[in-house]
Amino acid sequence: MFKLYSISICLVLLMGNCQPNNQEYTVSTTSGQMTSAPSRPLVKIYLETSLSMKGYADANVPGDYTFKEVIPFLITDIDNRIGESKLFTVADAPEIYTRSKDDFYTSLRNGQLFKNRSSKLHHIFNNVIDSLRPQEAAIIISDCILDLGNADLNFTERGMIVHSIYNRLTQSKIAAAVFQYYSDFNGAYYYDRQNTGSRIASARPFYGDVMKKRPFYVWVLGDVAVIKKMLREDVFRDYENTELFGLEFNDDIKVQLLSHPRKGKVIVAPEKSRFVVIENSQSRPAQISLGLNLSVLPATLATPSFLQSHFQFNQSHIDGEVGVINKEDIDTEKEYTEVRPVMSREKLTHLLSLSFTNLSETSGDFQLQLHKPEARWTRQAHLDDDVEISLASLEGKTYAFQSLMEAFYKAYDESPTLLTINFKETINQP
Repeated sequence: MFKLYSISICLVLLMGNCQPNNQEYTVSTTSGQMTSAPSRPLVKIYLETSLSMKGYADANVPGDYTFKEVIPFLITDIDNRIGESKLFTVADAPEIYTRSKDDFYTSLRNGQLFKNRSSKLHHIFNNVIDSLRPQEAAIIISDCILDLGNADLNFTERGMIVHSIYNRLTQSKIAAAVFQYYSDFNGAYYYDRQNTGSRIASARPFYGDVMKKRPFYVWVLGDVAVIKKMLREDVFRDYENTELFGLEFNDDIKVQLLSHPRKGKVIVAPEKSRFVVIENSQSRPAQISLGLNLSVLPATLATPSFLQSHFQFNQSHIDGEVGVINKEDIDTEKEYTEVRPVMSREKLTHLLSLSFTNLSETSGDFQLQLHKPEARWTRQAHLDDDVEISLASLEGKTYAFQSLMEAFYKAYDESPTLLTINFKETINQP
């Protein structure tokens, strides 16, 4: 479960003349100090090297084979920004890659790494989870197509596979995140669940085609602090979708009350973490601003559009609006001149403007919460069957993907919020 994040915002509501019992909301801002990770943690990188992965790299026709670019840059960023990477190839059991990383990149790009038989994906996950040690992380790079056993029986092995991964996860104390990417794919290497064409490439269903938007996945599992360090250093970039498991962010996000911008009859005292609302109504809203450092969040969960649509007040009687702007836009907009030095000095990445129109002596405590999005993409990526379907029907789809995700959803009791900011009322006695 996520810990509640307290912002102690001191809010005094003055109705007309000053009265002895004014409503105050204390705001405890936080520094956003993350749990300490080792300065150079070990990150084990496992690349699935079954023959079916070769389609991401062995391109007989021109295309956008992003797989060949994403993986080398990811490994380089981990070495430069995070710690020490150790490379493994894995079909069923992991093998340490003993040659140089330059050789690894060359063999990846020309497809020579991908020559092994079909992989049992749940064996890969179980081996990786079992190998993790404290203050380590592991990355699995795979197309995440499950082998569900006999083609005629199809899903008979599904429950066993889900439970196998679930059992490992519940016995470990690790966090996890998955990033979905798209790449073009040489259709000669796509094997459907019936293994149509088998060893005769020309008989395979998509031989000669370039498959568009073929998903591949980068999973990161392991120590919470190490994973957060990778998120904060933005080593996972240009992905399509993401989902998080066992990651709490309240203690990692810096929240600070700002003196500007503000509007209406409101007094702001950032040094005391306090603001005072003298008057607010529909015609005369009171606006204050908060500065946040959200660098620990994945990029897709930190865009202004996402934040504006997912920040909500938890009390239905609180009538307020939330506006969000990132630091890049603040640096170019004239109205934010006064707040720029603070944003830079305090390393704040976003500015939240909160406009209140109905705060009163009966408002009481309330919260501003950043809600975790429902990961619809995991269901949309799932494909029940891949036999005798069209090329277009496979775009963005992964056979039996939801079965893999089910193991993780069962293993983690997730909070519906990513961040909670508490506005706690106190009473000023005469």
